[in-house]
Amino acid sequence: MRLCGWPALTALALLVGGPLLAQDRTAPPSGRDCFGEASSDRILRHEAGGEILLGSGTRIRLADLRLAEPERGETGRRLRSWLDTLGGLAVTVRRAGPPDRWNRVPAALDLVEGRGATLDIAEFLVAEGWAAVDAGERDRLCRPALLAAEAQARARRIGLWGPAGFPVAAGDPEGLKALDGRFAVVEGRIRSVGERRDRTYLNFGRDFSRDFAATVPRRLWAAMKRDGISPEALRGRLVRVRGVVEIRRAPTLEITAAEMLEWRQAGPARP
Repeated sequence: MRLCGWPALTALALLVGGPLLAQDRTAPPSGRDCFGEASSDRILRHEAGGEILLGSGTRIRLADLRLAEPERGETGRRLRSWLDTLGGLAVTVRRAGPPDRWNRVPAALDLVEGRGATLDIAEFLVAEGWAAVDAGERDRLCRPALLAAEAQARARRIGLWGPAGFPVAAGDPEGLKALDGRFAVVEGRIRSVGERRDRTYLNFGRDFSRDFAATVPRRLWAAMKRDGISPEALRGRLVRVRGVVEIRRAPTLEITAAEMLEWRQAGPARP
């Protein structure tokens, strides 16, 4: 059943345990420094690929997100059911750059009502486990605070973080092979670090022909080293990495932004 109007959306947000509505937001929240000026628009509909078509004709891709895929069963169904409720509603739009090759504009969207209350769509989707944080092709997150919203869903083990969901074990190469070409969050311990001219390899096993590895492009690795990340600091460290899985000799994914490598272990790494 389609829910119409702001009160219905408010009730739905509270029902599923989403983030609280923000009142009278007059300044961009922390972490939106790569977003442009806010403009007003209206949602026309969402499309099969997860894009949101606005009344102005602009096709929006929510920045810093990877929406649950349709094959994610109940998670994908609930995501698309909720997106179906948004048609006709007013939004504030903050662009995060030019259109991509598919003419999709990366942006943040807030649902708005006349009294100034807003619902941050990205934060809501991430906190419900219907989307995972993903920098995509950017070398940094526009909204690193979304990782805190994602932690809510992970702690509740809902949506993408439920049984048989994320994170995928780095020590499960066969399971990772099944994810070829798909986004995944992978967790495991870094066994060795191999610095090469074009990229650095974070190896999660000793058999390079079989075991999972994450790669870091040269430019990003140089920036990470300037921020104090070193091979010595990473060896033996329990981490979480995310990106699109590719099968070469073994499963691998490329880390596109520093925030896509999360340290899961405080204190010194194991030898």
